[in-house]
Amino acid sequence: MINHVEPYYGEAERKAVEKYLKSGGFLTEYTYTKKFESMLAKFLDVPFVSCVPSGTAALYLSLLASGVGPGDEVIVPDLTMIATANAVRMVGATVKLVDVAENGCINYEIIEDNLTEKTKAVIAVDLNGRSGEMDKIRNLAKSSKFILVEDACQALGSKYKGKYLGTFGRFGCFSLGFHKIITTGQGGFIVTHTKEDYETIERLKDFGRLEGGSDIHDYLGFNFKFTDLQAVIGIEQLKTIKWRMEKKRKLYGWYFGAEPPIGYVPWFIEEYSYFDRDGLKRHLKKIGIETRVMYPPIHTQKIYKVDKPNFPTSEFISDFVLWLPSSLSLTKKQVEIIVRETGEFYEDV
Repeated sequence: MINHVEPYYGEAERKAVEKYLKSGGFLTEYTYTKKFESMLAKFLDVPFVSCVPSGTAALYLSLLASGVGPGDEVIVPDLTMIATANAVRMVGATVKLVDVAENGCINYEIIEDNLTEKTKAVIAVDLNGRSGEMDKIRNLAKSSKFILVEDACQALGSKYKGKYLGTFGRFGCFSLGFHKIITTGQGGFIVTHTKEDYETIERLKDFGRLEGGSDIHDYLGFNFKFTDLQAVIGIEQLKTIKWRMEKKRKLYGWYFGAEPPIGYVPWFIEEYSYFDRDGLKRHLKKIGIETRVMYPPIHTQKIYKVDKPNFPTSEFISDFVLWLPSSLSLTKKQVEIIVRETGEFYEDV
């Protein structure tokens, strides 16, 4: 069996967890979380990082910290994991879906055409390690006075024009889920650029206070804290981030026989299967190779139905993309088997 994707960890993580548990640590968010946050901030070259329980929590807290709420509209690309839209609903705002560009990501022209007086924020999703024209989108946010939140949950390690994705918006949201390039099982983090935004996030995630151990709460807050147990794993994972990035790029080369674009670190390897995608999926599964189809467009989900949908690019990409095995543990021989079986299936179609 070749899984579609699986977490990659080893002896370093096991030893670090054992050492931490033997030390009598309290498990909850404390010094190891701060160390992990500092390491992430240094890697991304940003001033502040705050760890949270998930990428969804990161999006939700970022919108809350931005003051987004009832009566506001938030522009969301139609092709994304549903958590992006759900976070908008969770703060009581209205989701305004827009079609995507050919690479599956939003671009500034699509945003500009859909701005209204109610537009409070735009969530730019870095789909599978790619992005829109982030410099232009950032400039548009400044001139049009909307808040830019970057959903980089699938893009840790990828760059746009030499700058890491997730660092262009007022807030950058990341996931540390089991299938991400580094993982803490569940988890996520938020990039901020000002002390004010950082402290707002810190208060929101810890019952409205900046420091634990006090029961004085001047602000509304929640319990969205991280744990030191996760941070211990995350620290060891982050130590190998450069290798992980290079391995993902190497997988791309093995599959397609070409170098990936500069700065691109694929989360999943994509196959545009124009002929019987479901048949290819069944064929590969029959011989023990797991795959996954691209997300359905958000507007096709029951809770986000649109009366007169007009999302041709989103629908096209969703209909044809198949995600192939993309684990960091994959060998070149395994990839060769997948490529061979895929080619043989197409020959018979």
